[in-house]
Amino acid sequence: MKPKVLFLMQLPPPVHGASVVNKTIKDSEVINGAFKARYVDLSPAKSMNDLGKITPSKLLRFISIFFESILTFLRYKPALVYMTLSPHGAAFYKDSLILILIKMLGGKVVVHMHGKGVRSTAKRSTLLQWYYKFAFKGVAVIHLSKSLFKDLDGIRDTDSKIYELNNGIPDAGYGLKKGTHSEVLNLIYLSNFVRTKGADTLLNAINLLPDEYQGRFKLKLVGGFPDAGFKGEIEKLVKDVFSSDVDIVGPLYGEEKEKALNDASVFILPTRFKNECFPLSILEAMSFRLAIISTHEGAIPDMVLNGENGFVVDREDEQALADRIKEYISNPLLSSSHGNRARDFFEAKYTLGKFENRLISILTEVIEN
Repeated sequence: MKPKVLFLMQLPPPVHGASVVNKTIKDSEVINGAFKARYVDLSPAKSMNDLGKITPSKLLRFISIFFESILTFLRYKPALVYMTLSPHGAAFYKDSLILILIKMLGGKVVVHMHGKGVRSTAKRSTLLQWYYKFAFKGVAVIHLSKSLFKDLDGIRDTDSKIYELNNGIPDAGYGLKKGTHSEVLNLIYLSNFVRTKGADTLLNAINLLPDEYQGRFKLKLVGGFPDAGFKGEIEKLVKDVFSSDVDIVGPLYGEEKEKALNDASVFILPTRFKNECFPLSILEAMSFRLAIISTHEGAIPDMVLNGENGFVVDREDEQALADRIKEYISNPLLSSSHGNRARDFFEAKYTLGKFENRLISILTEVIEN
């Protein structure tokens, strides 16, 4: 008989890395074939603009989520509760209240972390540190990479196991052919235009390129603008740089997004987002054989091995970013070589099948132990 698992997770909307992964789990025939699963959406936010804000409607939604989670646990009597736990802020307190009550009611829980900042937040006061330790007591933990385990040092219960589970995505790039070689190198930025994702850093880096690089590259900026003010800043920066070589495309979905990725050779994400851990956009770019340029943030250095499948630079280091872009423009064969290695890395570690099988193995072990 399949074991019962109650999945408490943030589902879209809004669309962000954790909610996309969670939807993948909910929709997975493989995972749902291994367990008798029930799902509760923990997200009180309905848009990206709602994230991080406390509003009356979100408070009412939280009350509803709280009672739905607890009542489902009591009625369903699962062998395991799987929960995606926010690392800090109001979302952490919301999630942790549910977590603590389920533990008090005798539930076995594994929490899946998709963010960082636990240790730095807990250090703010003795009371906060105690509360974090209390929340993690007796709880198994899944994190995105071993390099992120240190974020829970001194907080998690060392008598409970911690597991590594890299994100994995469907292989949209399989079977697609890269375009024929061109003298113009195609670069792509693909992310929401949130300030901390670094589109401004990228354009400032482009502005540092010598004039002779004009006409030797094309940069597509793909994504939506939650902040109209930031959109104005980006549009001004485009006018100030190689305007004929830079194109603000806006958001793309489905086949249009896949075509944009397939036409590109280099993916650039100069993120400085404090909660950045394991960007799905990088995995998607790797599946399309794109060389990667990103930053020393979260587990990105585990995904992008400097000089093998791309380059990693310090956050907001515009000159270092410009130098790496120049290196690829001057040597297109290097971008091709790094792109091929990126595809190899993707196939070896980051496919959806590998993610599904690893998650099933972890949850089965936690249940049996």
